[in-house]
Amino acid sequence: SLFGNIYYDFANVSKRYTPYVGLGLGTTTIDTDRNNNDSDTTFGYQAKAGVSYEMSNTTDLFLEGIYQGTKSMTVENNHIDPLEIYSARFGARYKF
Repeated sequence: SLFGNIYYDFANVSKRYTPYVGLGLGTTTIDTDRNNNDSDTTFGYQAKAGVSYEMSNTTDLFLEGIYQGTKSMTVENNHIDPLEIYSARFGARYKF
């Protein structure tokens, strides 16, 4: 998937924690390992909610929950219902 996202940071609960939400739109490609490696690209979207923790002026950690979805599509002449994926991410960001 390839998404363009927008984020909104809420006012800091403390000086180090910042909750946020995000929305994204883009494309999702479904590829199969069968026969001709057929694939299809369709509209994708996502919503995120998380919190970041400022470790220093240039580094923060984040934890977020993500919902991703797609429109229905056809791969190898098979109809595929819209996909829904729920996930969580933990990571670090470096600001420069």
